[in-house]
Amino acid sequence: MEKIKEISDTLSARLSEKKITAISGGGMVEVVCNGKKDVIDIKIDEEAKEDLEMLSVLILSAISSCQKKAEDVLTEEMKEMVRELSLGITEEDISNK
Repeated sequence: MEKIKEISDTLSARLSEKKITAISGGGMVEVVCNGKKDVIDIKIDEEAKEDLEMLSVLILSAISSCQKKAEDVLTEEMKEMVRELSLGITEEDISNK
């Protein structure tokens, strides 16, 4: 049980340090999130502020993309930890979750 807690804490720390960026609207909106899918920054081009309806779509799109990338990072981090710790869990076990 102790080993699982250690692994969980290590994974959580690694994910918190990751910075993932997604862009929508050809760069009009940029979202940065961490590996835990928390949005930590949003940058909006001045031109995008003129059309609030479009801006909301661009923000949602960038957030969605950023969070999908974060899921991919989580999967890769889990695979890496399995390789590092040799717990007897296969990469297939992780991918199926």
